[in-house]
Amino acid sequence: MEVHHHPHVEKKNFKEYLLEGLMIFLAVSMGFIAENIRENIVEHEIEKRNVELIIDNLKEDTASLRKIILNKTKALIIIDSLILFRDKNLKDSNNYRAFFNLYDRSGTTNWFRSNKSGLEQMKSSGSLRFVSKKKVLDSLYRYEKASNSIEANGDRDNTILEKAEEVAGHFMVYDYRQPHSFNLEQQADAINRFYNHYFFVYGNYRAFYIPQMQRQLDRAKRLITLLNEEYHLENE
Repeated sequence: MEVHHHPHVEKKNFKEYLLEGLMIFLAVSMGFIAENIRENIVEHEIEKRNVELIIDNLKEDTASLRKIILNKTKALIIIDSLILFRDKNLKDSNNYRAFFNLYDRSGTTNWFRSNKSGLEQMKSSGSLRFVSKKKVLDSLYRYEKASNSIEANGDRDNTILEKAEEVAGHFMVYDYRQPHSFNLEQQADAINRFYNHYFFVYGNYRAFYIPQMQRQLDRAKRLITLLNEEYHLENE
């Protein structure tokens, strides 16, 4: 009978098992580390692209703020002159023409609206979590909060100006060549409400709205500088 001999298998010692285990561990660990590095690179690129978009938004805001600050500063002067007609006789055609001219120029349609597309995109996509720099996050949230406050302030002023326009229809002749067609004495209450609306807008422009925008302009410029420095974008 033929006898089959099994091949002799050399037993591994403990050190060899330990070495194999270590090699497997290192291979798995290196794969995990490589994947983490890849994800970090991707996340950093997403963060960087979003920051570049935010900087573009901020540059648009600075241009808008400069324009609207100038616009509202001119409007402030016009409203100040308009209010002086409270004690003047509007039955006088010269006074009425001057009054109407000021009124016609006092209403402005330019109101600050911050371009928030970059930040909103980061929020909706969840990529805001990639921003690891607390200083950057805090600055972005402060800027957004200030923008919301300015917009709410402007909306309130716009509503007041719309009310003033509605009240003006009770006593104002929109054809300034016919100032005598209304009995102004019978419209004294409407005239008082008209001026009260403009007093409110004048005070808000001077004390809050324009100073708010000036501070926001400075804040936007500082935030652009911060983002450029933190993400090394200024020389790109």
